[in-house]
Amino acid sequence: MLKTNCKVVRERIRNYLMDTYDIERSGKTANDWKEFKEILNGIIYDEIIKGDKTRKNIYEYYKYWAQAEPLLYYIDGSAINLLGDMLEETEEERNKYSYTQAEDMLTYLITRELLK
Repeated sequence: MLKTNCKVVRERIRNYLMDTYDIERSGKTANDWKEFKEILNGIIYDEIIKGDKTRKNIYEYYKYWAQAEPLLYYIDGSAINLLGDMLEETEEERNKYSYTQAEDMLTYLITRELLK
């Protein structure tokens, strides 16, 4: 099992976002992670954070975004397997997470990468 802050896991989170989120629907293109992150953070700010001051912290805004995004793990029910694959967990290790815990961990990992 890999630690959540290791370079491999961080790279997998980045690749997952770049592979699943269609950044081009914003009318922009990204050639690398830095550009992708900048564009996506701008989208999240413009669509969610700027007009909504009801959430208490930045994580809550990103969680709201992740739950609303149809291409992410909240929709397809794959949070436990996705997290397990990223962390290279055994079946026994995967079973320690509830579905909600896996969603929360993935949201935390995604938020952390987008804000770094």
